[in-house]
Amino acid sequence: MIKTTSTRLKFAGRLRREYRRGRYLAERGTYSSSSYSGAPRPFDTISSRLERAADPGIDAWFMLSVAKDYESAEEAALSALEADPGSRFARSALAEIYAFQSRFDEAIRQIEAARRHHPRNKWYRLTHADLLTEGKHLDEAVSVLKDSETIPDLRRHVYKRLSRISYRLGNLPAALYWQERLVSLAPNYLVYVSDYLFLAWLEVKVLDDFDAALRTLEAGSEIYKRSAAIRRAAEGLRRGRWVGDEPWDSWPAADSRRGDPAPSRKEPVVTDKHPGVARLAIPTPLVTMHSDFVALIDAATASVREPSDIVAVSESVLAISQGRAIPLELVDAGPLARLLCKFVHPEGPLHSPQGMQGAVAEAGAARILLAALGSGLGKLAGAHGLFYRIAGPRSAMIDDVAACMPPFDHHLILGPADPDGFSEAAASALGCRVCVVDANNKTGAWIIGASSGIDRAVVESVLSDNPAGNEDEQTPVVLIKGL
Repeated sequence: MIKTTSTRLKFAGRLRREYRRGRYLAERGTYSSSSYSGAPRPFDTISSRLERAADPGIDAWFMLSVAKDYESAEEAALSALEADPGSRFARSALAEIYAFQSRFDEAIRQIEAARRHHPRNKWYRLTHADLLTEGKHLDEAVSVLKDSETIPDLRRHVYKRLSRISYRLGNLPAALYWQERLVSLAPNYLVYVSDYLFLAWLEVKVLDDFDAALRTLEAGSEIYKRSAAIRRAAEGLRRGRWVGDEPWDSWPAADSRRGDPAPSRKEPVVTDKHPGVARLAIPTPLVTMHSDFVALIDAATASVREPSDIVAVSESVLAISQGRAIPLELVDAGPLARLLCKFVHPEGPLHSPQGMQGAVAEAGAARILLAALGSGLGKLAGAHGLFYRIAGPRSAMIDDVAACMPPFDHHLILGPADPDGFSEAAASALGCRVCVVDANNKTGAWIIGASSGIDRAVVESVLSDNPAGNEDEQTPVVLIKGL
């Protein structure tokens, strides 16, 4: 039987020591597979008996996610399961390894076993459905998702997946049904522009009802007032035709581990604020912990990149490539996290218990409690933003648990390890300047790491409107020209 409290506390401690310092990435400069050399140092030197007692599979997870040592991770996970068949970390590590190796049936069996050992852990349902989808067991994935519809926290995730799977199966009426249910959750910042566009497209294709589609887009425009895509599609419908891209034909849209092609590239954007400076949002295949991120950026930008350009990289996607995205079934929110998240605005990145637990893991419980107290007192005095000032930048980099695109919409995504080091290594490999940016549509851009020769304040201004997008655009790289 896993000691949940002990697992939570010890895992939080391991996150602080291993993820925050980024030991395996920073010390050896392993930002791409081409620069990897040598075996990782043995985990026994940094793992206490108490941590292994809490969940003996913790080491296996870090061997995989941080050190990218697949063979050692598999051996450690199998050994951990002999000691504790219910080890969540061991099951997740094996499922991830087997899925990466396209051994989907074996990966699915690991998650099925985990669900049997932990029937109250709702997040396993999404991981199970995602693996079934990747393994092309679509009917089984639909069954798992339908069985999860009654769980409020999963509803948005379930509807989105059921709609996409139905579309992939060619069942457009079913896709319409589930997409209507997804959009009915609005107003909700987790219902995206693409969700309104997909529903309108289905209403045209299935019902031949241009008026219904137009009403859908008008409702979307009330929430996304500046969306050019919604405005363009609505203008087309008023002229009696659909204007816009056809929906994707698979899900995920593209996956780097399968060698799928990236979506089509968008046109450069030039603004009056920075005349002569163009920002080009670069689509890429889906980035995972297995991706060689520098090689992926190189391939995606090779035809348009010049030495004078700046490559701006999404901090959350960099973190995912570094193995800093943790499935929610492995995150136990403690009492402090469950309490403090109630005081965070629903659109804040720490509004969920799991997101706040990530802050506790990064900064420590004492500092987070001090930040919460300081923030509360500051608000009484009219001062805002004290929480993150006290908690530190690592807490501010945590990405919203639910606001990521599938399959990472049920992961906790921490800030990236050593963004300055990554930027310098990537700049050397790409032959141009590189920066890592945390940007969104409300608060602008924050450069958290940069190679030499970058004026951070200027680049933050250039990216302040977040040309990469804040939803499911799958454009984690922006190429800046003319700066």
